[in-house]
Amino acid sequence: MSFWNPDPSYPLFAKSLTFKAAGHQIARWTAAAKKYNRGSRGAFIAWAVDFACFALEARERADDEHQREMHLWDRKLDE
Repeated sequence: MSFWNPDPSYPLFAKSLTFKAAGHQIARWTAAAKKYNRGSRGAFIAWAVDFACFALEARERADDEHQREMHLWDRKLDE
C-alpha cells in the first residue's frame, strides 16, 4: 500500500498554491527567505523545490553512471 498519492491536488498550470503549514514552518520559511535573499517565503519554497529536484536528478544520473560502470566491470571479469 502506498501512502503517496501521485495525482496532483491542484490544477496542473496553477500560478499559485495554498497549503497549510504549522506556525514554526512559516517562521522558518520566512527566516530562510530573508537569509537567502529570496524575497518571500513562497519564493523560498519555490527555490527550495527547484534545488531539491536538481539534487535528485543529479543523484539519479550519478547512480545510473555507477550502474553502467559496474556492468562494464562485470563484463571485463567475465572475459
